[in-house]
Amino acid sequence: MRKELTLHADSIEQAIAMACEQLQKGQEELKWDVIRDVKKSLFGKIKEQAEVTFYYEEQDVVEQPEVAETVTTTLVDEDTTKHKIEIATTYLKDVLSAMGLNDVHMDIDREEDNVKIVLEGDNMGVAIGRRGETLDALQYLVSLVANREEGDYVRFIIDSGNFREKREETLRHLAAKIAKTTLKTGRNSTLEPMNPYERRIIHSVVSEIEGVYSKSIGEEPNRKVVVISEHPRKSNRNGKGGNYHKKPRERRNYDDKDYVIPKDVSNQPSTYDFEKEFLKKSSDTKLYSKIEFDD
Repeated sequence: MRKELTLHADSIEQAIAMACEQLQKGQEELKWDVIRDVKKSLFGKIKEQAEVTFYYEEQDVVEQPEVAETVTTTLVDEDTTKHKIEIATTYLKDVLSAMGLNDVHMDIDREEDNVKIVLEGDNMGVAIGRRGETLDALQYLVSLVANREEGDYVRFIIDSGNFREKREETLRHLAAKIAKTTLKTGRNSTLEPMNPYERRIIHSVVSEIEGVYSKSIGEEPNRKVVVISEHPRKSNRNGKGGNYHKKPRERRNYDDKDYVIPKDVSNQPSTYDFEKEFLKKSSDTKLYSKIEFDD
């Protein structure tokens, strides 16, 4: 059965890597059409991301009755995965060395097609980066380089100092707090941009709280989560909750035929001279008077 997947990314190569990671397939198993290439401004800033549609065949796996062939296939896959791990560790070591991290120990934990690489050493904060951004970048580059080789897709996870687990716990607490605040105030809350894995954590926590729901907005890499109240509160002129609506002032229009000048009011312009009248009334008033001081 033929299936397809459309992705948006900052480059064609990034879209291919994203498709391989999401579909858990090797690059040679996919076919794709570039719907729209990336558009950049005069200074190189990305104005519009590339759009790529990927096609792949999903077939039922037929078990082979011959044990010998199964064993041979398993050995080939084993060798391919080991080769990809070697490529990943070598590349990662070179990148860390360029970052000034030479004495870094790599602890590799493999579980089927998932390979976790834990970095240990001094000054690991440089490898982690702000909120794990450097760690995410290293993980993306390692997966891209290693999976260029033929064979099944291998998912690489790079961690250091148990950062991934701590980050997940922090995000769960944050999601619960934001959801409760949104539920209390009735106002939407927008979180900072996050990668797909972190957004899934937020969505998972919010989905368990009644009265609120979440959705993602924006484009990668600035895609973010918005927590929305199912019972939004309307605001009044003071910015507080309520259904206050100011009644517009009634405006009356008069036609000439409807307006009648009263008989005791002259229709001539006023000739009253305020300045002259004031001077007349104050002509007998002394401008200066004697000032006496006590000895």
